[in-house]
Amino acid sequence: MPEKFLIVLYDSSNSPSRIRVKLWRKLRNLGGIYPNLSLCLIPYRKEVERDVEEILLDSEINKAIIMISKPLKRKYAKELFEIFRESRNREYLELLEECEEFLREIRENIEKGNVSEEEAEELENALESLEKWFEEIKAKDYWNTRARKRVESKLRECRLRLQSFITEALNRKIRRHQCCDEDQANEEKLGISLP
Repeated sequence: MPEKFLIVLYDSSNSPSRIRVKLWRKLRNLGGIYPNLSLCLIPYRKEVERDVEEILLDSEINKAIIMISKPLKRKYAKELFEIFRESRNREYLELLEECEEFLREIRENIEKGNVSEEEAEELENALESLEKWFEEIKAKDYWNTRARKRVESKLRECRLRLQSFITEALNRKIRRHQCCDEDQANEEKLGISLP
């Protein structure tokens, strides 16, 4: 029984069908099979190996095969790295869009005068969700991709804007109480009760 296998990953989606069939036949003639299994590539770490085994054991699936492999040549490693990098960058960019939406929401609340403790609490929860999402992406970003720094910077901006919003909400609350206290003092001086 062979102890090593070649895992051949290729994208022929843009190739004419005759090229795809030719490639398929040549690989089959070398003993290749196309198992009806889903493929997932994960950068190897011992703890990830354990996690994958647990996930597969807990899943209700018929068949699973776990293999450790490495690209044959440096150029293949670079191509694989690019695929992972692009995937992480897409996730970071999606998060970056959500951060922009968060900042837009703060601006709109200020413009509409909707600056309250309740709104500040909702925004705090939203920012915590964004920060949690960032930590999830970062945990699988093994190469510290370029979009990561942009998101870190944008999250800092979100945190600062939220702090300013919270400060403004508290200042408005204090001013409301001061106005109420002044109205009450004036009522007492005049001996009247204002609505």
